Order: sequence, then structure tokens, then C-alpha cells
Amino acid sequence: MTDGGWLEMTRRLTLPDGRSTAILFLHGYLGVFPRWLYWRHCRALFAELQAAGFRIVVPSVSVTGSVARRAGKAAKVMAGLPEEQIVLVGHSMGGLDARDIARHRDPGRRVIAVLTLGTPHRGSSLAHWAIHTPRGLARLARMFDRGALFDLTPEAAAAFNQRVPDRDDVHYTAVVAQRPEVELARTLVPYGRMLTAEEGPNDGMVCVASASWGTRPITVRADHLELAGWSLPPQVEELGRPFDHLNGLRQALAQAMGV
Repeated sequence: MTDGGWLEMTRRLTLPDGRSTAILFLHGYLGVFPRWLYWRHCRALFAELQAAGFRIVVPSVSVTGSVARRAGKAAKVMAGLPEEQIVLVGHSMGGLDARDIARHRDPGRRVIAVLTLGTPHRGSSLAHWAIHTPRGLARLARMFDRGALFDLTPEAAAAFNQRVPDRDDVHYTAVVAQRPEVELARTLVPYGRMLTAEEGPNDGMVCVASASWGTRPITVRADHLELAGWSLPPQVEELGRPFDHLNGLRQALAQAMGV
């Protein structure tokens, strides 16, 4: 997207007082960093949006809690905002929180768009692995879990999708990331390998089929962490690393907001 197109989008979505739309950025599972650090590589985008009059809000929710717990806390933050319109952007599990908020926690029907980034809409076999593997990181994840792992299983996701259908008056857009194993961040390679065997092409944490949602998903060459701006080694230009996450988010927001 050109700078002119991006600026035109912001002008069209902002009323004269410059405070008509708030954008909430919702972090994912194990977002253990302070909420602003989680999104630190998106600060340039936040500055652009704020300069155009949007309010940027980054709620802090339970890093291992259930969708209901996380969405409930973020919805309380949203309820205190004066803006007439709300856009929800969720990375990974944060996208499930966004869908829950839009469907069940928006009595004023202010949410106009939901943008999900690498969200496991249909769950992930990695959740089964974390629940049942008796050792290592999986065991540690279980020790601190407060409902997230169960909610990320394919079975729980299927029930969630029945319980949380999309709203007709909300525009849903999904960014779907994919990289082959040789292109993944080294820390994601073991998980990507497991997902490839169980579910097919993936971003190292979520498979393509699970991340796809809405009528026009956007497919990008990136891994799961790159969607939020975290580009870990290897950095190889020939492999498209690092992913241009800022321009990718600009284009995704423009599509999500219908401009």
C-alpha cells in the first residue's frame, strides 16, 4: 500500500474530532512481556494511527487464561473507551478473544472489524502435545496454565465456533502466515515439523487451515512470530526474512476496515 493510500484510509475512518475510532491490539498466549513490549515492533504503525486520530489501546490479559477470562478483561477495558467505533486486532490466541468480544461482549455494537493474525480458529494439535507430553516445555506450560491449552485444542475450537458465530455487521479478516521448515525461526522449527506431519502447511505454531477465517483471508510469507514483528534468526533476505510486518499490517487493516 502506498503512503497516500494509507493516509486516505485514516482520513476516511476518522471524524473531525479525531477520536471516533479506537483500535485494540490483543496479545496472544504466553505474551509474557509487558503488553507494550509484546507489540514493540509495531510502534511505528501505532504512531501513524495515533497521528491520524485513532486511539491505540493495548490491554493486558492473562497470558495462560481461557478465552472467556482473557476476553472478559479486554472487554472491560473496551467498555471504558468513549469512541463510537472499535476495531479489534488479535495476534494468535488474541484473535479468539477478539471474536468472543465482538459476539458476546459488545452491547453497544461498536465493534466494526475484527482482524486476526495467525489465530488458531480451528485449534492446534500443539495444544494436545502440550497437554499430554510428560516432560520439558510441555510440562512447564501445564504447570502455569489457566485454561488456555484446553481452549486451543481442535475439539474446544469446534465448540467455540458453534458458540461464537460471526456477526453480520462486523467485517472479519484473517492474516494467514506460512513458511516451510527451512525458513522458520530456529525456535519454531520443532513445532513447525510437528504441525506439518499432523496438519500440513503452517507458520511454526498454527496451520494454514486453522488460521484461515472470513471471506477473504490474506496469505503472507511469514512465521508466527513475524506477524507481530518479532523476526528471529535466521535473517536471510533470499528467504524473505525479515517479513515486512508494518506494511503487511497496513494492508490488512485497510482490508479489515473496508477501504
